[in-house]
Amino acid sequence: MKALLPIALVAAAPVPADIQIQSNLEQGGVAYGTVPPGTVSLTLGDEKVPVAPDGRFLLGFDRDAPATLKLEARTASGAVLTRPLAIARHAWAIQRVDVPKRPPVTNEEVERLRAPEVAQIVAARAQGCLLVTRRHRTRLADIEEVKGRLQPTGAQLLGAVINE
Repeated sequence: MKALLPIALVAAAPVPADIQIQSNLEQGGVAYGTVPPGTVSLTLGDEKVPVAPDGRFLLGFDRDAPATLKLEARTASGAVLTRPLAIARHAWAIQRVDVPKRPPVTNEEVERLRAPEVAQIVAARAQGCLLVTRRHRTRLADIEEVKGRLQPTGAQLLGAVINE
């Protein structure tokens, strides 16, 4: 009598012949999928997409992603698989607040704040300067600070005047 040997049929996972995507495609969303074996590169628009050794990949879409993008896979044999992707718009809850970011600054304030910087620029261009101080109001530390600021510019301190 012949013995019958049991044979186990194992269903292999289907090998994709095309780019497969298993997610909804929308702005601000994430999608994942697989590429066929032998894929050597994958691009979404102009961006390279990393592919795992088993062919899996992950895509992320900007909140302002265009309505259509092109996903392109290149295989080792030179074949190019292209899949157009339709990206759905997301209904973002955007609120606009119509106020200035900072309170406006008057010209007088700007000039007062920039005066030391402008003085440095003028001194550097002239390669020298004359320091004007006010009697009983200008501290020695302030004069030393100005000299320190001028030193990197290459300007020479030519002299000082004391005003009342």
